[in-house]
Amino acid sequence: MKKHFVALALIALAGTALAHGDHSMNTKINSGAKLDHTIGQAVVNWATNTCNVDVDPKGTSKHMTVTWGAEFVLKHEMAHCHLYQNPNMPWKQAGYKGKAKSQLLDELLAAESVHNDLDRFSYYNIVHEAFADTVALLQMYKKGYSKETLSYIPKWRDAAAFDPEHNVAKVFKMMNWGAKDFNAEAKLVAAKFLLSNPGHAQYLQTADDKVVARDTAGKWCLWARSITKLPYQDPMLGFVYDSAFETLVAPTMVLQMAKNKAVTDKCEAQVQAALLAKY
Repeated sequence: MKKHFVALALIALAGTALAHGDHSMNTKINSGAKLDHTIGQAVVNWATNTCNVDVDPKGTSKHMTVTWGAEFVLKHEMAHCHLYQNPNMPWKQAGYKGKAKSQLLDELLAAESVHNDLDRFSYYNIVHEAFADTVALLQMYKKGYSKETLSYIPKWRDAAAFDPEHNVAKVFKMMNWGAKDFNAEAKLVAAKFLLSNPGHAQYLQTADDKVVARDTAGKWCLWARSITKLPYQDPMLGFVYDSAFETLVAPTMVLQMAKNKAVTDKCEAQVQAALLAKY
């Protein structure tokens, strides 16, 4: 998953770890990368439990004019790494009133990471960007930057790469700036942000358990059939071997199928049944 951001002296942070319950994801940062079509990216290697952040220092200087811009973007990218490892969302707290169980919505959200490859309008991308921007803004605010100063970010997004996944102006208004738990607040904002989009909300608020399980299974099985060998480098999900999103049922199941070359025409039915049995 590629992100637009600006470089800072990041190398000192290489090898840090992001907490995730009983797990942690190592973060490796390359501050001297040369990238095409973007100035930074965060890519997970699920086989080594590592989130790799690459920064193109020459490209970054062309995009943000404030002196603190690079600091914001670094925090943004680190937030992506956290959400990769901890994808569950507070759907009901965010206003979800549909029929599907929250855990199934989490499964669907992860399935969007491999649906249509670089679909920038997928649930997964929208949630990830809203989450990462919220975490970074809260961290900067706590450090002493004013809301007025930080309002540069939505203006920059509008000018640089405006689309539904980067609607920071809307995120800006949704945030509780006094939140103590930045990750929890960011998840709440991201879920609210997704549910506020009429096109996405219509499906999410009307689909029941069977529909969500069916669609989740369909996305993962379609993706798994495209894998010719493992390890596999996915443009959205990252580097995968036999596991990803270890707390979720569907990706764990289909990756084992792919590993054993057992993705059959029964995949959808098997994954759907497993999801409904679990939740």
